[in-house]
Amino acid sequence: MATVTPQEADAFLREIRSKKGVDDPRGSHYDNVEDLNKSLILYVNPLKVIYRSQTHPVPRLADQLYTKPTHFLLELIQNADDNNITNSTPTLSFTLQKESRELRVNCNETGFTKENVKAICSIGRSTKGVVDRTKGFIGEKGIGFKSSFKVADVVHIASGPFQFKFDRRQTLGMIAPIPEPFPQGQRLPGQTQILLYLNSQDEVTIIGDELKTIRSQLLIFLRKLSAITVKAPSRDIQFRISRKSYDVLLKGETAELTTTLKGFHELSRRKYVIVRFAVYDLPKDDRRPGVQESEIVLAFPVAENTNPIIQGQMVYSFLPIDDYGFSVSV
Repeated sequence: MATVTPQEADAFLREIRSKKGVDDPRGSHYDNVEDLNKSLILYVNPLKVIYRSQTHPVPRLADQLYTKPTHFLLELIQNADDNNITNSTPTLSFTLQKESRELRVNCNETGFTKENVKAICSIGRSTKGVVDRTKGFIGEKGIGFKSSFKVADVVHIASGPFQFKFDRRQTLGMIAPIPEPFPQGQRLPGQTQILLYLNSQDEVTIIGDELKTIRSQLLIFLRKLSAITVKAPSRDIQFRISRKSYDVLLKGETAELTTTLKGFHELSRRKYVIVRFAVYDLPKDDRRPGVQESEIVLAFPVAENTNPIIQGQMVYSFLPIDDYGFSVSV
């Protein structure tokens, strides 16, 4: 990966803005800019659309936006799971500050490439390879990240040499990056950081409640992340996973999950037996063009003596869906 200097990164961001035409209101393509801006508004606020018709179609983006305001947290987790992380434990952290209405998201990845920046400044663009797309992996930096604008108008990003923000109140504000240093005192070396200025205390409360629902089991169904830290009012906790491709005693793949309070007090530790099934020739889905195969992962909790633990389990589709109370007896 070629090294990008801060000066080159800044010039690249300005080039993206120039190509989108947002800084040239008298340009010949500005009508297209205004039309796209309206589509983005509908994308973030689909409830403003009263009806569908052939003459006034709802933008495809509006169909892809999640109605739950806090779904972007899960999207950010999936995005982080797609990152490149070297020489350290892949870790994602959420820090929610009530007084300042800020949500900071840090990940110790290697840093954005130009393609990553293009993806996050685009609509529906992915940096995933063809192989990943055929397997149906989600969490694209383009679409998934945009859901954060349901709770914040201004979002700052710092990754490697790139420092910029989005302001959805401006023309094409969700895809036109504004070169700007990360807020002073917030930048951490070796981290990709996202800082959201939440719109109100209501969003702080909702996000705080959603962060409480994150459980260690989520790590089983991710590919790279080994730790998730959550720091919020009345909650300071870390989840970690230790994976084994083969466990001699249990004769298969296993994962051990640890939940730690405030970095030192271990609350729980549990081992799971992992079983994987490949599914091929999936039915065509217009929302995921080219996806041909997927994987079903089952995780069975076991006690220290390797006996199965019979209890209700969450159902995940890459990300948690719900607790349907499924239990398995052996």
